[in-house]
Amino acid sequence: EGLFRLGPDFEPIPWLCETYTYDAETFTAEKLRRMCASKVKAENIDELRRRINEYAREHLRPESMVTTIDIDAELDKDDVTVENAEELYLLEPFGVSNPTPVFAMRDCVISDAIAIGSNRHTKYILKKDGKTITALCFGKNPTELDLFAGDTVDVVFNLDVNEYMNNKNVQLTLRDVRAGKTTAAEREAK
Repeated sequence: EGLFRLGPDFEPIPWLCETYTYDAETFTAEKLRRMCASKVKAENIDELRRRINEYAREHLRPESMVTTIDIDAELDKDDVTVENAEELYLLEPFGVSNPTPVFAMRDCVISDAIAIGSNRHTKYILKKDGKTITALCFGKNPTELDLFAGDTVDVVFNLDVNEYMNNKNVQLTLRDVRAGKTTAAEREAK
């Protein structure tokens, strides 16, 4: 089977119309769905791949290839509370038509970076204006992230509650993390 994804700047409908002799004015989302989900004979996959890639090279802009995350709000340290995280649970169930809220916080300092889950994940202890915040990054260990104690980071996250032995703590589930204004190495160099 052949399957491909459409991005916001990748408009293959004219190419598909030309390739499959559809009239662009009567072309509908349903027709596109059927075409994208239709089976392609095994001997035609290489040619389909070649033509789609050729079309993409001609029509995609470099900035279209950058992954972006839509942020619902930028939070301050005082917004990161168990109470606020629990209020977000009232918005459930989350899904395609009701996405989980995504937040950002800038200029957090990493106090510790701990490999967890057999070195598959990272637990960060962050400091933001004197407040200590736990953050988990799944699927990447500290070495892959290349951000360590003393580094300043900007984080994009979902706000969660970690409950263990009847103790509730707020926790960030990281969607993305990047070096902030100053890294530990830059501070040491000064």
